[in-house]
Amino acid sequence: MKREVQPAQNRNNLNLENCTVGRTFLVFSVALFIATAVWGQAGNAPGAADPDIRIVRLGDRAAVFHVGGESFTNTIVLASARGLVIIDTGQLPSRAPALRAAAERAFGRSDIALVINTHAHFDHISGNQAYAGIPIVAHANAVRQMRQWYGSPAAIAAFVRNRIAWRTREENRLQSLPADSPDVVRTRAALANDAAMVDDFRHERFRLTLPTITFTDRLTYDLGDLTLNLAWYGRAHTDGDILIHVPELRLLLAGDLFDSGWLPVFGGASADPTAGFRALDALPTGDAAVQTVVGGHSEAMSGDAFRAQAAYLRDIWDGVAAARQEGATLAETRTRFPFESRYPSLAGLVRSWQSQDLHAANIDLAWRLQSESSARALESLVAARGLEAALAEYRSSIAGNDRYFLEETEMNALGYRYLQGDRTAEALAVFELNAAAFPESWNAWDSLAEAYYFSDDLDKAEQYYSRSVELNPGNRNGQDSISRIRGKKLDAAGETAASVSLPPGAASGLRGPYLGQTPPGATPAAFAPGIVSSAGAVEFAIAFTPDGRELFFTRRIEGGENILLAARLGPDGWTAPEPAAFTGGFPADEPHVTPDGRRLYFGCLRPIPGAERPEWAIWYTERAPGGGWGEARYHGPGMYPSVARSGNLYLTDVERTAGGGVVIYPWADGRYGPPQKLGGGVNAPRGAAHAFIAPDESYILFDSYHRPDGQGGEGDLYVCFRRADGSWGEAYNLGDAINTPATTFCPMVSPDGRYIFFSTCRDIHWVSAGVLDELKAKSLGTAAPGRSLRCLVLLGEWFGDTYFPLRDEIARRGWTMQRVGVDAEYRGCYQKARDVVLTSDILIPDLKDFSGYDCLIIPSGPQFRKFNENPIVLRFVRDAHAAGVLVASFCTGNRVVQAAGLLEGVDGAAISPSVVTRVRPGIILGPRGGGPPPGDGFQSAPVREILDAVARELGPRDRAAASYLGEPRPGPTPRLFAPERLGPDASLGCSGWGAEMEYFIYQTWVDRKPHLFLISQQGGRWGEPEPLAFADAYEIGDFTVAPDGRTVIFELSRLSVSDNSVSKAGDLWTITRSDTGWTEPRPLGPPINTPYHDSYPCLAANGNLYFFSRKPGGFGESDLYMSVLKDGTYQEPVNLGPRFNTAQHEWDPFVAPDESYLVFCSMKPGGLGEDDLYVSFRRTDGAWGDPVHLGGAINSEKSENRPYVSPDGKYLFYTSNRNGHRQIFWVDAAILESLRPGKEDK
Repeated sequence: MKREVQPAQNRNNLNLENCTVGRTFLVFSVALFIATAVWGQAGNAPGAADPDIRIVRLGDRAAVFHVGGESFTNTIVLASARGLVIIDTGQLPSRAPALRAAAERAFGRSDIALVINTHAHFDHISGNQAYAGIPIVAHANAVRQMRQWYGSPAAIAAFVRNRIAWRTREENRLQSLPADSPDVVRTRAALANDAAMVDDFRHERFRLTLPTITFTDRLTYDLGDLTLNLAWYGRAHTDGDILIHVPELRLLLAGDLFDSGWLPVFGGASADPTAGFRALDALPTGDAAVQTVVGGHSEAMSGDAFRAQAAYLRDIWDGVAAARQEGATLAETRTRFPFESRYPSLAGLVRSWQSQDLHAANIDLAWRLQSESSARALESLVAARGLEAALAEYRSSIAGNDRYFLEETEMNALGYRYLQGDRTAEALAVFELNAAAFPESWNAWDSLAEAYYFSDDLDKAEQYYSRSVELNPGNRNGQDSISRIRGKKLDAAGETAASVSLPPGAASGLRGPYLGQTPPGATPAAFAPGIVSSAGAVEFAIAFTPDGRELFFTRRIEGGENILLAARLGPDGWTAPEPAAFTGGFPADEPHVTPDGRRLYFGCLRPIPGAERPEWAIWYTERAPGGGWGEARYHGPGMYPSVARSGNLYLTDVERTAGGGVVIYPWADGRYGPPQKLGGGVNAPRGAAHAFIAPDESYILFDSYHRPDGQGGEGDLYVCFRRADGSWGEAYNLGDAINTPATTFCPMVSPDGRYIFFSTCRDIHWVSAGVLDELKAKSLGTAAPGRSLRCLVLLGEWFGDTYFPLRDEIARRGWTMQRVGVDAEYRGCYQKARDVVLTSDILIPDLKDFSGYDCLIIPSGPQFRKFNENPIVLRFVRDAHAAGVLVASFCTGNRVVQAAGLLEGVDGAAISPSVVTRVRPGIILGPRGGGPPPGDGFQSAPVREILDAVARELGPRDRAAASYLGEPRPGPTPRLFAPERLGPDASLGCSGWGAEMEYFIYQTWVDRKPHLFLISQQGGRWGEPEPLAFADAYEIGDFTVAPDGRTVIFELSRLSVSDNSVSKAGDLWTITRSDTGWTEPRPLGPPINTPYHDSYPCLAANGNLYFFSRKPGGFGESDLYMSVLKDGTYQEPVNLGPRFNTAQHEWDPFVAPDESYLVFCSMKPGGLGEDDLYVSFRRTDGAWGDPVHLGGAINSEKSENRPYVSPDGKYLFYTSNRNGHRQIFWVDAAILESLRPGKEDK
């Protein structure tokens, strides 16, 4: 089809039609940014003012503009009687105006008739915005891809992440190239251009300017003295590549299809070569028609060179077809195409890219494109013959057959299609086949585990998730899924056994508040078993009217919908729960009654006004004049509403209207304002859901998943209190009594404020709200520095010599103690070494109530070996623990706890620990002591450690006022940390604080030598800096404190001994802290330490060690590594790979305790100073995301390093020399969360 282009002055009135669709094949140059090694004849035309724009003339009517220095993108300019034609507009939006000006100067005219994009890649369309108002032409598929790739902020963010990842890969590829390779120069130029492009996109200099004219197959333009024949070449490099033939100039413009410097390759897995070859046959490409060919990134090539490349692709395709026809295998087929002898005219082309042999890749891809897909064959068999017959034929005829091509990702995609279509059996079969075919693929096992999870086979799901995590310890999705599975198992195990026995609405016979149930204390209990909580169903989300005479809750029976049930207290007592009438019979859940009792909100699955299909949304009903509830009305989107007395509405923003998490809709002037996402500790560091707001808005309860201080379950309950300035404070975990490894969610507080209701173990539980008072005091800094605890101490027949140091230490702490005897027979306790008899204060049979006691201590002594057979003692220990009393024991006392049945599932090593250990909520075990030494006290017994652990568990002293050395807190702007106290030249190692923030370690330099100092809290106050004793004999570089606060790993720079000998610089050593001081340091040894520099250690909560090393075999001068701690031994360190490590220095890693993010220092190009800080977040698939620069607020033109986040996760510390010497800075750690990218698809 031929269209005439009107003269330039009428160019905006073009009315061009689409043409018929044809499918053609497309080939492309792999070198998107890397130019050819050979420079053609060139000359800078007059007006080419930009030194990065080089102009190559192709006669009087055509020129190629090489833009980008040593690594360029081509823009071709044609001069016709009807105006200039611009083909491809370049890579940089910021450079586009200069490129247009250069083109106009070069031809001495500014009448631009057309702009043509050869395809949709950014380096060909980013300058479109400089040609606003001028017709822009592209294939229809290219326009679709432009919208997809650059048409939204989320798409641009993903694009930028991909470009950064590409740069990382290219930087790593440089390491394999000789330093004098021409490719090094070109690649570095490409990296610089790409960085500039990303900067344009990040600073919103790019505006997507879509083509205004599209076509689908062929299009011809008549420009008077020039003709442009545009042809679509089907699916290959992209879906919308075109060739442009200019017959008058014998010129072919190839976009990225053919290149003068690289071997052409076939397109991707969806390419259609046969259609492409038909199009090549139809296009005039002979010597008379094409003399010069210009690609997208290299010098022009001759028509003969182009024809040789096209013939090469056809020869590969036809040759593979012939080999398959003859029954050859793929391996045999590869031998039929020796490159040097078969294609001598192509010998000068580069045939490898990113370590891939392009010639071999062409043969393999041609084979694959002519093969039948194993996944598609299996899908067809399942559709035609059913699953079992299909599997049998697949195993006998397809698996292992060279005529079929099996690809892991394609088979995985088939499995997910089945899974999403509720065809679980088919999905399981496909994932099983995939895992068997690719047994070393962690993703294959992860997908198989997911299918078993959705089929409710939790055992197999856990087994295969564990296999996936074993193959990829960084698979965060697998780790979280294992936690979720174990939580579901606990949910099922902890569910009440009581079944619903009353018909709906029947009289229950129950009277009094809360269905006449016995109120709980500090230990949660299932609410109304057999009435509300029941076996075989999940109950959650409960609400009461202010007078307490009505309750509403949600029940879901397995395989059924959510049902909102209601019960009422009438003259004859409570009615049995029955479906709430106002739901209209639709699925409904999550009720909330406003503080005035006039309105009831709930979630409901029903058509909203103006829609036909049902969808979950928030509805409400209002109190009717007769006392019932009126007709339901639509409120809006969201989940789990909660209303304060002010009318402010809080809910979970499932639509992400305000960014997700818990939001507030403020009520003012009779209407709701726009939603606002809550700050403080509510939505950070992880999002919140299911919030309950106190009627006076003084606190907010919510659940959140996988926070660092979580109890290990699928969800934990938290509370935030309102500060005096109206902002929300930090989040406090409600503790082990409420939060467990089971699922815990949907909190609410009863209208009288006395009880917290929540859902766990598939039932609704309730507990005293006293925990909120304790946490509120803690949040306001009003808690006592040391809580006075009441301790029970179990006495045996022969106490050993432990009693007196235990008694003295309890008294020193201001606690009280009662000695407990077993019965009349064991009323006294003989203390052999002192020849005294200790008399008990109370006997077990007389101890009826544990409410006045905090902990039970079972110490060591031979008699306790007999107590593990005494039913009175064992029942006493069980009863104490069930009543919420903390049980702490050591030495042989641990066996009593075991015999009482409180250590089921705890392995043998943990029952006899080497240090004091909290083995599970409410149980602390200590090690055994040695024999009694001469003199007073059993000093080798772990008395102090045991009582320290008890204090931490039951009454950790409040440090709110004195935390962080009493320094004023920073916000989003960094500030110096304690400059007067620490002095100049203070710098920070990877871990500066103790696990409980009870001490602070920092490094300072004196006489060019590093020294470590410690500041401890003493009586709630910070003491003066003191040198660490063990550090006096060493020069210690970077260090980390283990999560237990007892172990330090450090870099040993120099050992100061009399002969001044020097150890190998940069080895990692470890030392342990005890009550008597520090042990002797010892090196970690291989495989951690090497003959090279190994430094800056950082420990995750699971013991995994991160550090940097300068050992050979990495990507740059120094690289980041990680070593897994397995069975107490560090494994061979693994290089973190090109996503982190570049040709420059990467060092100073800080990993979050749960390994959810990693902050590190890098000298790679693109930073602001000597070395900058970056953060990478763990993706949902377990892999690390692209590192993100921490920005100009933190990084400067100087050096920023040694990052570290405080144990509470609130503040980021780092060292900077921006003021001329090293100083510690700190900043609100929310800056890290603000850089977290959106969740990526699996």
